[in-house]
Amino acid sequence: MTNLLDLISTPFEVVQRPHHEGNNVMSWIGFKHVMYLAEEAVLERLRSARLGFRACLETFGMVPEFVAEQGRILTAVKLDDEVRAVVTLADQTPPLLRFNVVLWVERGGKAVKAYTGKLGFAFRRDRSLGLPPSQATPAGMDNHVVDTLEGLMSAPEPTAGTPCLTWRTPVPYFYCHGNDRLKLSGYLRLLEEADSRFCAQQGIGVGTLLRESRWIPAVPSARMEILADAHLDEELVITYRVTSVTRALLYTCAMDVSVERAGRKVRVATGEIVHGYAEITSRSDWEMVSFDERVLNALAR
Repeated sequence: MTNLLDLISTPFEVVQRPHHEGNNVMSWIGFKHVMYLAEEAVLERLRSARLGFRACLETFGMVPEFVAEQGRILTAVKLDDEVRAVVTLADQTPPLLRFNVVLWVERGGKAVKAYTGKLGFAFRRDRSLGLPPSQATPAGMDNHVVDTLEGLMSAPEPTAGTPCLTWRTPVPYFYCHGNDRLKLSGYLRLLEEADSRFCAQQGIGVGTLLRESRWIPAVPSARMEILADAHLDEELVITYRVTSVTRALLYTCAMDVSVERAGRKVRVATGEIVHGYAEITSRSDWEMVSFDERVLNALAR
């Protein structure tokens, strides 16, 4: 029987195009949809080894799970780009599989590196809806199948930061998979929403800066980690805070997400985003700008 872990241990390439949903301004693709391209590349690597999502769920009763992603965006990805993804299995220490992903785009006839990322992955045994668990496991994957996401990732306790935003929202069905669990891509959506809510709260909303200055948010890096399961309809408590401002060019914010169970606070996810602003100079170009007084004041109060 073929050891499937051996099949995914060699470098793998796939060409993709970004989805139209990821476009909001001019022809550029937002950060989370660039990170989704990295996720899809890993899934394609697994699919090539007969470990596609449907096969995993229907044959082996397990759900492919991204538990962490850390990415750096080096070049803007645009609509209609052919994005070449190179996927490498960097570490297979159980229970996680850790992949490195590099995304390339063509600019001026040359391949340009657009994104580098690290993704943590595991197969989670499905126990939802009272269905009987499967006892079968793909060949070579026994040590990478888990019953819970809790404890797979660790993170230091959050530090104080100011200014800060806190809001509560139920886990929506359309951010879930595995029938009732919030997935990593859903947390990336919440990370972007937290940033948008925070900016609006501080008087520097996206629409305001776009209309007044032709400034748009630019995200050179972001990360997200799942620390424990969050289930459909549970109420999330989301805290988003500024942790640093660098040379009036970038600011870093941290997001922490928790739920309350049996009177106890359970931290379910943590993330970070580095944020700057770019001025639109034409329908095809932009350039990074320094923060003006209104942005610096908003980040300080």
